[in-house]
Amino acid sequence: MFVEATGFLLDLVFFGIFMALVLNGSERRQRVERYQEEIQDFKRWNSEEGRMRIAGAVRRLVGMGKTDIDFTGIKLTSFSFCNNDIKSIRGSRFYQGEWGNLSSREQVELDSVDFGFIDCSKVIFSPGNPLQGLLLPPPVTIKDCRFPDANLRGAVFNGALLAWTDPPPSSLYEVVDTDDAGEPSFAQSVLAPFDRADLTGASFRDVQFVNADFRHVTNILDADFSGAIGLDRVEFDDDETKQHVIRQSTRTSGQA
Repeated sequence: MFVEATGFLLDLVFFGIFMALVLNGSERRQRVERYQEEIQDFKRWNSEEGRMRIAGAVRRLVGMGKTDIDFTGIKLTSFSFCNNDIKSIRGSRFYQGEWGNLSSREQVELDSVDFGFIDCSKVIFSPGNPLQGLLLPPPVTIKDCRFPDANLRGAVFNGALLAWTDPPPSSLYEVVDTDDAGEPSFAQSVLAPFDRADLTGASFRDVQFVNADFRHVTNILDADFSGAIGLDRVEFDDDETKQHVIRQSTRTSGQA
């Protein structure tokens, strides 16, 4: 009798644990859906309130361990992920790139967005431009954005427009002092947009570059620039790197 009662109690305990796990999982899914819906509700507002709402929702999702967030069709200006205590958007998506989703609400506009110091690995900024060859503007525009110290391993920018308003400076350094012999001392005064960003496995296939600057990046030779245009006016650390990337760009996006 005692053994049977003990077994019954253990069954109740295990059943209680199972139900708690089920309820917690259900509650988590509901919270994820709610925060994701909030991002979708405010993704086209491009206002201070919209940015605050999006930041709060993303921060909560990341806090729950979910970083693969749906940002499709977002319009975002003057926003910093790091300054909003967001450390990772790993695996997130900004654009679907499908023929069935070509409405204006699916187009992405990122203007002066700071992705610095966060994990952007495997983020799909643009999987490709389905309108390529039709002489239409790319559906993904990334303008005056910054990626210093960002983890861009495996990030995808295919077919997007990456543009900066001002051309890059001729030098990232300035003279700060001279010694007794008149020899100058230099210090870095400008951070390039991708300063110390890790581009291992990043894909810039068919990207349109305007005033881009890839100085001081990490593992740029491990990135894919096949079919990219505008590279002749892009700044690199040295001419050897520039020529290597330009040669790679002459391959079409379908070539290995």
